Amino acid sequence: MAPQEPVYTPLDGGSYADRPRTPTRMYISNTMKDILIVLLALSTAISSISAFNKRYMPTQENFGYLSGLHIQNYTWWSGYSSTSHAIQQSVDQLWEEIVPAHGIVAVDHSWASEKELPQSISLPDDPSKGVYVIDAYHQLHCLKIVRKTFYELARGEKSTYPIGHSTHCFDNFRQYIQCTAGDTLLYSWGLNTTGDGQLRKCRDWSALSDWAGKHSACYRDGEPSSLLDHFGHCEVARADGLKVFQHNMAVLEIIASLVLVQIIYVALWRLFFSPISHIPGPRLAALTSWYEFYYDVIKPGQFVWHIRDLHEKYGPIVRVTPWEIHIKDVTFLDEIYAPASRNREKYSFQTRTLKVPLSIGGTIPNDLHRRRREALNPFFNKKSVSNFESVLKEKVDKLIEAIVAHETTQTPVNLLDVYFAFANDVVSFYSFGHDNNLLGNEEKASTQRNNISRLLMGVKVNQHFPWLFDLLDMIPFPIAKNIMPPGALDMVAFTDSIREEVNQVLSDTDNLLKGERRSIFYELRDNPSLPPAEKSALRLEHEATLLVMAGTESTAKSIAIAHFHLLNNPQCMAKLRAELDTVPESASWSQLEQLPYLSGCIAEGNRLSFGVTARVCRIAPDETLQYKQYAIPPGTPVSQTSLVVHTDENIFPDPWTFRPERWIGPDGLERKKYQMAFNKGARNCIGINLAHAEMFLALAAVARYDMTLFETDIRDVQFTHDFHVSYPGRLDSKGVQAKVHGKKM
Repeated sequence: MAPQEPVYTPLDGGSYADRPRTPTRMYISNTMKDILIVLLALSTAISSISAFNKRYMPTQENFGYLSGLHIQNYTWWSGYSSTSHAIQQSVDQLWEEIVPAHGIVAVDHSWASEKELPQSISLPDDPSKGVYVIDAYHQLHCLKIVRKTFYELARGEKSTYPIGHSTHCFDNFRQYIQCTAGDTLLYSWGLNTTGDGQLRKCRDWSALSDWAGKHSACYRDGEPSSLLDHFGHCEVARADGLKVFQHNMAVLEIIASLVLVQIIYVALWRLFFSPISHIPGPRLAALTSWYEFYYDVIKPGQFVWHIRDLHEKYGPIVRVTPWEIHIKDVTFLDEIYAPASRNREKYSFQTRTLKVPLSIGGTIPNDLHRRRREALNPFFNKKSVSNFESVLKEKVDKLIEAIVAHETTQTPVNLLDVYFAFANDVVSFYSFGHDNNLLGNEEKASTQRNNISRLLMGVKVNQHFPWLFDLLDMIPFPIAKNIMPPGALDMVAFTDSIREEVNQVLSDTDNLLKGERRSIFYELRDNPSLPPAEKSALRLEHEATLLVMAGTESTAKSIAIAHFHLLNNPQCMAKLRAELDTVPESASWSQLEQLPYLSGCIAEGNRLSFGVTARVCRIAPDETLQYKQYAIPPGTPVSQTSLVVHTDENIFPDPWTFRPERWIGPDGLERKKYQMAFNKGARNCIGINLAHAEMFLALAAVARYDMTLFETDIRDVQFTHDFHVSYPGRLDSKGVQAKVHGKKM
């Protein structure tokens, strides 16, 4: 019994279905949007195919060997044609390499009979098979003969093949052309251009060639002594020698069309059908996040400034990205940054700054954030911080030692470095019961601060392309460390140390390493109300990373900025010292809080440091917010930056001037509502009490020492660039440097 042949799908020569009509109405629901995309995609795909010629196949050709269509572009010239004598030889060689005999195949007589093929000669070494010539390869055979004969006669040479054979080929071409009846309408603009580059529908030649190879009759052209000598050459490579010079454009065209449809659809949706399309703002910002990218990355850290300018043009409410709204109106702050009783979630895009999604700062859902924060609240209330005051004073003493050492060596002190070390030692001790003694190693503190500062300058890139850092994480560390910037290496070392601290806490079940003082993470570990998942190593690692990072950078910067302005304004320093004369040098935090001018200096330091300078969005997932005549739909990220609040001249006249007096008296009390350095609402900074204690004790202590600024001016401190926190105009600034002249009081 003859072997079963594979079933081939015939090429349907019937007419194509009418193109589906593109919907004229766009629906807002997600389901209808998806349907619209599918319909548009199908319409584009069908249109791109139906534009090409239709080849109608006779019914008796239902034994076709192809499984589909192949779209390729027609070209006037290809590698098989030449107008240059210089390359004629190579073109001739290409034609010589074509093997029409590849199309001589052998199939079972029974299979041929089923396909209603006429009986053909049998294969000499297998009488069960008939020998056939694939029509297209017969045309190639004729074409080679005609071409060779043409060029031989053109050169005045004797033709290799009888002229009669060529005559047969001409008529063969006519019949083949009429049979296939290619009906593609080729454009024309004159000589040598007709149809050039135009796409048309063809059969898939590679499929035909592969089929021929699998069913080869092992036939070879040549001048054998008998017909039998042509067969039996199965050692010959089964290829037809044809080179492909055209590109398959079908898939590329469809993909390009779908991309174009998607772009148009998204553009129309964002401009006219988005739930926030009614909010004023630049069209480009509504269209694409590349608008934000330009002002965040190309013009580094300038988007918050640009937003402030947009308000001058569009009013107090502006759409600043395709998804996000910014409001410049301090009366709306409590709506955006609402208390815990009103559901407010974080915006996932803005949690990419630091990859700690399990920390309270990275937690998006409101309920989960509240549970995690409630577990930490007891450690950060005023009572807990007051109980830690003796340690704080020890750290302040070490801070003064580090500063005074520069008086002895007659070298300037970098106040940003020593405040960084001070804040880091405090928050580390508060979290784990011990610290890294950065105050005892000023050089290490300086290196860490500078490296982390440079790392933060790339935070906007990380927000827009978080996968870049994910890729870096995939690279084995021994390799990755060779391409990592110093700041990234410091960050790896920092997270490794945090991980080690957390693992030590979790493994120290007998509390042998706990020490006498309260430790946040020991108590979180032992908290019976927390489920195991909330006490996992990774969860605690993320929490510790955020607490130490945030508790170091922001506190150090606020103290340094306040100190700079005091040194830059001797009258302010004189007022502060006069006030400090009214309390003992060993005054407690609670005593210092009662000093209005010191409180004003700290409030101004916080205001001019701006806290988190980036947009800190909140999302009301189940509440429509109403701002004047504008309804803000649920799920919309809304923010109000510390820049627009802290520089609002209606609240803070002459906003760039350091003026502690603005915080004193009834007006000062009213202004506290607009202090954004620690954010507002249920998600404000959990460490605000610890930070205030550090600031009061440290600033009161350093103000007693006489210093003068060294190679430092306002350009080294004034907020100019937003890299999540404020950066000065001089991005290469060394910080706040001063010469120490001894104790003043």
